Amino acid sequence: MRLVDDVLPQAQAVNRLAAETVDPLTATQRGILRAVDDRYRATTTPLLGASTRRQATQDAMCALAGVVVALWTLATR
Repeated sequence: MRLVDDVLPQAQAVNRLAAETVDPLTATQRGILRAVDDRYRATTTPLLGASTRRQATQDAMCALAGVVVALWTLATR
């Protein structure tokens, strides 16, 4: 059985480069998902006393959409 190191001498360097690329991307994705979840909870919690369920849902979706767009804009700069 041949190992990757036997076929490609630079395999360890390629692995390190891949890890250096994946780690920041994973951290960024985790941060974005956490921020969206936090904003969702912050947006929906005050709406518990709304007049109707439908109106509360509409208000929450509008507020959440604005926050998600703002967070996405910041994350993609």
